[in-house]
Amino acid sequence: MRLVSGGATLLLLLSGLRSADAQVAWAMDGTGSLVRYGELPQQSSLSGTGTLRYDAALGSLAGLVSYARFSEGGWAASGGLLGSVFTSSRALVRGEAGASAFGRAFTDDVQTGEAYGYGRLHLSGARAGAWAGGGAGHGWDPTAGRSVTTADLGGWIRAGQALIVITATRFWLPDTSDFAEATGTLRWESPRVQVEGVAGYRRRMDGSGGGFASFAGVAHVAGPLHLTVAGGEYLDDPLQGLEGGRYLSAGIRLASRPALPRLSPVLDAAARAVPATGGLDAFAVVRIAPDSVDVSVRAPPGTGAVALLGDLTDWEPRPLALAGDGRWHLVLAAPPGRTRLSFRVDGTRWVVPAGVRWEPDDFGGAIAVVAVP
Repeated sequence: MRLVSGGATLLLLLSGLRSADAQVAWAMDGTGSLVRYGELPQQSSLSGTGTLRYDAALGSLAGLVSYARFSEGGWAASGGLLGSVFTSSRALVRGEAGASAFGRAFTDDVQTGEAYGYGRLHLSGARAGAWAGGGAGHGWDPTAGRSVTTADLGGWIRAGQALIVITATRFWLPDTSDFAEATGTLRWESPRVQVEGVAGYRRRMDGSGGGFASFAGVAHVAGPLHLTVAGGEYLDDPLQGLEGGRYLSAGIRLASRPALPRLSPVLDAAARAVPATGGLDAFAVVRIAPDSVDVSVRAPPGTGAVALLGDLTDWEPRPLALAGDGRWHLVLAAPPGRTRLSFRVDGTRWVVPAGVRWEPDDFGGAIAVVAVP
């Protein structure tokens, strides 16, 4: 029942997510892992995870379910919802409200869970941004319930194909040692590969502390097929009373998009900054035959190459040709409807032409969303 209030809050967030350009993405993972919880012996596990994500221009909602079997005979199941809504940008300033609810169950009939809500104010530019905010929540295990209040500061910067995010969060837990955490995330992406590393440090108010780190990688093979690898160390969860551990895993992912569905509000915030344009403007899509269209864009003088990637190219880069009208053109087979695409100028990062509607992509960036006539 404790998850009901968190779930109800997330359903209310949906009222802010309705959009004609909204879309749904899914992913299914099969993973083999080596894990060690606390001081327990190392064991292996096989797990399956399903993720469903709803994205709109001003927010997102994601849900996941997971089940794992361990070599020692036990099992673990978990599920959760995570959502956030953003206000429209006002002079690069926007607000964010979000909530999450997660629950876990284990072999010995142990159940834990947490529900959390937060608010933030963001200042975002094309390549960098910062935020400040706070939140409150409640967690529980079979022995006790615990409340938490938080305050956080953070910032992000884009550098080429990399996204760097730094956060600092203070946690207040009654009847428990308060603590603070600092975390850094580095994400690098290309059209087929995504790599992410996370490192941080937790310091309790009693003077104790410890570090943690993890990595994850995804490689797009073909169609919905991806290969995944991940590993690292995480600290105990005082809100749910769960021990820390270490893990190393590899698996196969089937996904509707050529990337990881994001589940991080911080990376969502970075994606909703004003996107880089690469100097491109005057974008147009013109139907020239019943089954094909001409996609064109204007690039800065001296541009040597322009490439396009998106739904219409099966997410493979395709070069455009400079025509006599001074615009770059590419003819593609395309049915009428909504499509996503992105451009690259002279081999640099992928960008969205000025004046084109866009939405967050799965790499912490942005992608154009256009209507094909």
